[in-house]
Amino acid sequence: MTNDPDALVISSSARKRNDPHLKDDGNCLMVAMVEATDDSFLFSKSLSSLRRNTLAMERFQFAYGWMTQWSKSIACLLSATGDQPSTITLPSVTVERGANPLTITE
Repeated sequence: MTNDPDALVISSSARKRNDPHLKDDGNCLMVAMVEATDDSFLFSKSLSSLRRNTLAMERFQFAYGWMTQWSKSIACLLSATGDQPSTITLPSVTVERGANPLTITE
């Protein structure tokens, strides 16, 4: 996500203003994913970014035999403006028997 313009990056307001007061004001932190036991939280500032990064994470998980339980998944919009969809679809790998796992499903 380093090259994703819609990655969530956390920094101090002093850094954003280019007016550092503390040494740590020069730091920033990109938050792509947070793991907690068997739960994952993916962060993006746009739906297109979330879709790209979800697929990348799904492909990574699939290589290790892990599968997302989509029926337990939820998407949350924070500070969204304008019209927002009530539901969204996210891309994933295909897990049907005999199907190519590189085929993208929604």
